Amino acid sequence: MDGVSELYSDYEHDFTALTVALQAKLRDLSSGTVVGDQWKTVLRAAERELDEADELLASMDNELHALAPPTRAKLQPEFRKYKAELDRLHKEFKKLSSSPSAREALLGPAGAPAKFDNATAAMDQRARLLQGTDRLQQTGDRLTSAHRIALETEQTGIETLQELRRQREQLERARHTLHNVDSNVDRAGQTLRTMARRLATNKLITAAIVLMLVFLIIMVLVLKFR
Repeated sequence: MDGVSELYSDYEHDFTALTVALQAKLRDLSSGTVVGDQWKTVLRAAERELDEADELLASMDNELHALAPPTRAKLQPEFRKYKAELDRLHKEFKKLSSSPSAREALLGPAGAPAKFDNATAAMDQRARLLQGTDRLQQTGDRLTSAHRIALETEQTGIETLQELRRQREQLERARHTLHNVDSNVDRAGQTLRTMARRLATNKLITAAIVLMLVFLIIMVLVLKFR
């Protein structure tokens, strides 16, 4: 969609992929395909993914408010769907985590002493560390992407200002040229008016000379035949 920031698109892509994985885990938990320690591991992984989905949705919300109003208005219905879907997943997780299957997986069968599997705990801790490292890496990548976008935006702004400056200089040169043309037209008009006045004066002088010659010829003829 036009106008959507690259950062928002990244958040949206990560959120969609995460919810798909989370739905698969919840289906496994509710279908009974995983049991015992594996059930507990999947439940904790689902809990971590829910936390990460909450963070992604909050980041999407922050980025959404930074977009232009027309773009934000187009994205808000889809964002509300994401929020409703995450709320549904939270409710499903809460229901599963409070079920008898969850209590049996976490505490052991009723009436039996609780067992603590050191290997499972170590694997779970390692998974948490890896998950945290991945999230830090993703956050760093997003910050790098945001910084790059900011630099590109700044460069685009500089280029736009330079182009506007060039256009302004061109307009000023064009205005100066038009001013010179206008001045030349005024001078040409004045020259033409002066020439017209001189031409009229010459015509009057010529007419006066002709009349004078005619008068002199008439006088000579009169004196000759008297």
